[in-house]
Amino acid sequence: MKKRRLTSRDDTNALEDEIRRAAECALSTIRKIAEEGDGIGVLEALKFEKIGRDPFDTTRPLNLIEQVNQTFTGLVSVRAANYLFDHHPDAAPFWLNLGTTRGPDIMSEDGSVVAEVFSATHPNSNNKRKKDIEKVRGELDASHRYVFYYCPGNHVCKTLGGVKVVPLELE
Repeated sequence: MKKRRLTSRDDTNALEDEIRRAAECALSTIRKIAEEGDGIGVLEALKFEKIGRDPFDTTRPLNLIEQVNQTFTGLVSVRAANYLFDHHPDAAPFWLNLGTTRGPDIMSEDGSVVAEVFSATHPNSNNKRKKDIEKVRGELDASHRYVFYYCPGNHVCKTLGGVKVVPLELE
C-alpha cells in the first residue's frame, strides 16, 4: 500500500520493519547472483532485472535501482514522521505518500503540517531541495512546512522561504 496513515511511532516502526525486510530479500538475491555470475552479468541483473522487492509491498518484484531509491526515501519518511510526532503531536495522524503516489510526501490529517522528503548524494542534486521547498510553499493552508532529507555529510537545519529544511540521519 503506497499511502499510509501513521498514528504513532508504533506505525513508523512497523513501516521501517517492512522496508528492512525488503532490503534483506534483495540482499539474498544479490548474493545468489554474485555467486553465479561474472561482473557484467551481475551489473546487468542489478540494473535491468526485477531482482528487488517493493519496500512497501514485498510481494511485488522491482528493479533493484528503483528499490534503492524507494528504500531511502521511505527511511527518510519514517524519520521525518518521527520528527513530526515529536514536534507536532497534536497534528497527528500523518499521511505518507510513498513511492510514486501523487501529493505531498507527508501531510497531517488536519492539513496543518506538510512535508516533502528526499535522499540524495548532495542536498542540491538536481535542484531537489529547491523544488521541494517551492512545492511545500504552495501548500497555503499548512501552518508548518518542511523539507526533510538525507545525504552523506554534516548539514544543518535552516529555514528557507518559510520552509524548515531538516537534514536527518538514518541510523
